[in-house]
This record gives sequence, structure tokens and C-alpha cells, in this order.
Amino acid sequence: MDPRDEEEEEEDVFIIMEKAHCTLLDDINQRRARRQPYDTEETLEIFRDSVEALSYCATAGVAHCDIKPSNILLVQDSNKRTGFAVRMSDFGTSIQISEERSEQLIYKESIFRNVNKFMTPLYASPSIVQKVPVINYYQEDVFSLGLTFLQVLNLYSSEELANMNINGHNSEVPVSQPDLSRCPFLLRHLVSRMLSDDSDKRPSFLELREILRAP
Repeated sequence: MDPRDEEEEEEDVFIIMEKAHCTLLDDINQRRARRQPYDTEETLEIFRDSVEALSYCATAGVAHCDIKPSNILLVQDSNKRTGFAVRMSDFGTSIQISEERSEQLIYKESIFRNVNKFMTPLYASPSIVQKVPVINYYQEDVFSLGLTFLQVLNLYSSEELANMNINGHNSEVPVSQPDLSRCPFLLRHLVSRMLSDDSDKRPSFLELREILRAP
């Protein structure tokens, strides 16, 4: 008997996924070209969807570790003001921090060793940029989402954001403070807190979720 006859036949496996219309970065660039900024409700809708998705990840013990506009996909949804629902993508550098679901994030009691995972420098937190030995990856994700929404609010191009050097990723360029002067109060307040250099002063995704769910 040919031993190959006893081998199991290999099966092809397919994953069927939603088709995304574009990335958030694509949408930002298209709006820049049309000079059509997001209104407050549109921004809150995208912000709320992003926070809901990342809160779910956090309660499952997963830190994304590469949040940026090009990793946020927009899927067509006629029930949304923008016409799109948010999907987080590219978990290739994510970290499974803990299998336990707990409320520890609310109190920010959990800190984790820096395993030097790759993260896009432009959207990385100061702690990642400075390669500090112990960090809380959830709170570094909060900083990255804050930079993402600074870009949404002001329709910055990636080049403009890079030149501002808010996180200090470029040692040859002076660090700038984010300009939130034209932003609605709630968004200005939240994004300002998210971009704090001190991770302990940033709100967690669960805190942000509760604020954004409030009527």
C-alpha cells in the first residue's frame, strides 16, 4: 500500500471578511482635498466606534500596538451619519497581555514590560519612542488614538503631523504642542488628556467608553 494513500488530504481554508470602502487616512486626505472637515457629530461617531472596538480588545487582554489612521477601516453603513462604520485592522504587532477580563484598566494598576514591539514611530507614545523599560501598552494605545484624532480634527496630512513632532520621535525637530483651539470642548478635553506625556494621566479606553456613552 502506498503510504501516501493514508495521508489526509490538505484542505484550503478561506476567511470571508467585509469589504472596506477605504481607510480613515484615505478619508482624511479626500476631505483635505475637498476642504470638507468632519463636523462634531461625525467626529464623535468615528471616535466612539474606535473606542468601543479598542475597549473590547482591552477587556480581552489585547493591546493593538499600532493604532493609526491607515489601520482604521471604514465600512459602508447607511445607519451612520458619516455613512461608514469603523473596523480596526492589522493586529500583526498586537500583544496578548492577559487572558483575564477584569476592571483593572479603570484604575490603571497594570503595567507591563516593554518587549520592544514594532510600532509606527509617528503615532507611538513618548514612552515607546524613548524605549522606557516598563510601560502600560493599553495606555500607549490611548496616546496613538489621541494622535489619530488630532489628525481627524484638524485634517492634518501625515507630513504635517510628522513636522509637529508631538511625541518626540524625531530628535532633530523641536517638539510641538497639539493645536486643539478649533475643536469642540468635549473632544478638545478628551484628546488633550489622551496626549499627556504621563501615561498615568491618560484616560483608559474603558473610561473613554463610559464618557462617550453618556447621554
